[in-house]
Amino acid sequence: MELRNDQHHNLTILVPFIPFMWDGNRYAGVIWYLLNPIPGAILSLRKLQDLGKKLYLVSNNSNISIDDYIKNFKKYGLSVEPEQIITSVKVISSHLKKLKISGKVVVLATSQFRESLNKDGFHTILPSFEINEQDPLNTIKNIHNQACVDAVVLDFCNYDWGLIVFLLKCLNNESVHYITGCTDDYISYSYNEKIIGSGPFIDIISKYSKRSPIKCAKPSQVLKQYIFDTCNVQDPGRCLFIGDSIKTDMKFAHMCGFKKMFVDTGVETIKNAIKNEEEYFYQAEYLKLTQRSEY
Repeated sequence: MELRNDQHHNLTILVPFIPFMWDGNRYAGVIWYLLNPIPGAILSLRKLQDLGKKLYLVSNNSNISIDDYIKNFKKYGLSVEPEQIITSVKVISSHLKKLKISGKVVVLATSQFRESLNKDGFHTILPSFEINEQDPLNTIKNIHNQACVDAVVLDFCNYDWGLIVFLLKCLNNESVHYITGCTDDYISYSYNEKIIGSGPFIDIISKYSKRSPIKCAKPSQVLKQYIFDTCNVQDPGRCLFIGDSIKTDMKFAHMCGFKKMFVDTGVETIKNAIKNEEEYFYQAEYLKLTQRSEY
């Protein structure tokens, strides 16, 4: 892609990304490949910023803090501000504030996710239940004796039986808000390797609670509205969204009316994506492909 400093062609770039994790898990995506930046990716973003383009990084991954995201980019020469990083937990926090939630919020997510909500003033809980195999009825009684909450928030987490039963009990109350972050079916952790994500577990809870969640990650209307409001999107057609997933990134870009660029370095390959006609629809005419290779 040729980068030009043209005042008549203002462009906003929204880049979803999966960064490397501090615990050593390997990820592939738009900017990071395994534990290292994809060659040229950060340099290209830095050049775009130098040309005065607006750059926002949009991610379904809320497992590390905004500060750590910033440090990771700074390490490789890209300076970003907190407002340029949009994660699902940031969007969920904004939505909870709109709902004026003041009571307890049960949050099935990572400790960093819960800490982010706690810092924003919410009272989050993550109850644990000891399963007594000799007396399962007493276990169920203990679960049902737990006080109810104002909202249930689900993201990537360990979904054990006791917690699922507690969530179903809470969601049986229609006044309890049901909100989800990342609902990806798979998570990429190395070259051409992926594992099950949080989506299938959340689908089980939705099915048996007979509730439809308020979705706040890609692709969702809540995230779309958040981006349009906070990023001051005036002309969606002048925004380019770069992503590595057809189901989340390209579908979300299509929802927003953004131009799209697909990179074949993460969760999905173009070969697999075009097998499904509905998914191929989301590529549209603006889809471009960066071939996967061994870096």
